[in-house]
Amino acid sequence: MADLREEAVGLAAGMLVAGHETTVAQIEFGLLAMFRHPQQRERLGSDPSLVDKAVEEILRMYPPGSGWDGIMRYPRTDVTIAGVHIPAESKVLVGLPATSFDPRHFEDPEIFDIGRDRKPHLAFSYGPHYCIGVGLARVELKVVLGSIFQRFPALRLAVAPEELKLRKEIITGGFEEFPVLW
Repeated sequence: MADLREEAVGLAAGMLVAGHETTVAQIEFGLLAMFRHPQQRERLGSDPSLVDKAVEEILRMYPPGSGWDGIMRYPRTDVTIAGVHIPAESKVLVGLPATSFDPRHFEDPEIFDIGRDRKPHLAFSYGPHYCIGVGLARVELKVVLGSIFQRFPALRLAVAPEELKLRKEIITGGFEEFPVLW
């Protein structure tokens, strides 16, 4: 019974961190994307109906964990990918953000376009690892990105984007500080 309690506490703590830290990081990445692409910010400001597509484009280009080298996974069976044999149960570092830049799936994947037609991406993972909080995360991002520039039209970074330091100590990513002016 103690093992079950420990597992439940671990799951609850994981959901709390994932639910808060991931959202904060995604808001930061979303704002950074808009600061880096002022023409897209203007599009969103002039056409608020683009907020759904803007959120999906931010998630595609800056998925949770952006800035990390990858997420550790363990294949259940032997597999060969691009001619490389990977034995079952070996450690594989998967760079999920790279999946969003496949030109076979996304036209001009390196271009940030909030009008892009929605296509599936792996920002919230897939299968048994699919994020349980996906609905709440999308709503939170839509509320923030759909209103922040109307509330603070002069909102801007207080430092050059290159000065932002990624948080490496937690998997959700984000920045050590995200100073803004308005």
